[in-house]
Amino acid sequence: MKRFFGMSLALVLIAGGLMLLSAGFYWVAGLLGWAFNGLGHLLGVIKEGEVGTFATYAGVSVGNVLTLMMIVLMISGSLLTVAERKWSALLQNRIGANRITIGGSPVGGIPYLAADALKMLTKERIEPIAATRFLYELAPIMAFAPVFCLFAIVPVGPAIDLGAVLPVFAGAGQTAALQVAKIDTGLLYLFAIASLQVYGTSLAGWASNNKLALLGGVRASSQMISYEVSLGLSLVGIPFLIADAVKMLTKERFQPAQATQILFRLAPVLAFAPVFALFAIIPVGPELPLGAVFGGAEGALGRVGIALQISAPDAGLLY
Repeated sequence: MKRFFGMSLALVLIAGGLMLLSAGFYWVAGLLGWAFNGLGHLLGVIKEGEVGTFATYAGVSVGNVLTLMMIVLMISGSLLTVAERKWSALLQNRIGANRITIGGSPVGGIPYLAADALKMLTKERIEPIAATRFLYELAPIMAFAPVFCLFAIVPVGPAIDLGAVLPVFAGAGQTAALQVAKIDTGLLYLFAIASLQVYGTSLAGWASNNKLALLGGVRASSQMISYEVSLGLSLVGIPFLIADAVKMLTKERFQPAQATQILFRLAPVLAFAPVFALFAIIPVGPELPLGAVFGGAEGALGRVGIALQISAPDAGLLY
């Protein structure tokens, strides 16, 4: 129980730290918007003393890609891998992720972030002779790229006036939101891009030209598709019925329009409560946690299934 509360406290502190970083992310977005406006002035595209809407938008977009995609997404993903180790250890009544220490303390397993990254980047890369070269190289990319594309529509922070961040934008009416892309059909986009990840799994098993890897790829792909169908069906009802939109931005700050419609809006929530419980449980399966379903059937298909003949760092992209 002590370990559980310590782990929970560490996760809360990390999440709080990431939230505090959001202020810095707004500042970076505003600074890059100002830099792009300066570039427009040098090129003569924007008149002196004016603020270009497109230049500001371009700078904010570049800032969001650098901060949200390269910092928030990558750090959050790394922290979740450590959290999965700790949760699995907790379920199996062991400590887990405590061999690397700083000053004699495991620090909640956080040093494993640097250790895993260093190990993945420095391990020798071995390519099978019989592999289909193009598809073999494409498989890790197809498995990793959809994650970036999906996070692009997640609203991390609301739109604010850049004048409150940098005085140079005061009165210009320029805003910045911590969201890489605003898509009207955000939920449909999520379903479409999420379905592409199965191609990376299939190619990883097939392109290495190994029978065991192929069987692992088929098994993992079928598992992903089955979970994806269930997850999609559990996710469709509530956003469409409750939020009356498919925009991801509305999910961030949904409020009932009128008090008289509250009961009407709560009825679908009660009806879909069991389905929403499935939505919270289903994503655990395809992530291959210890104690759940193995996508590679390790006992029969080798040590790592689909990545049987894929070495680091490509194997790191698959997971």
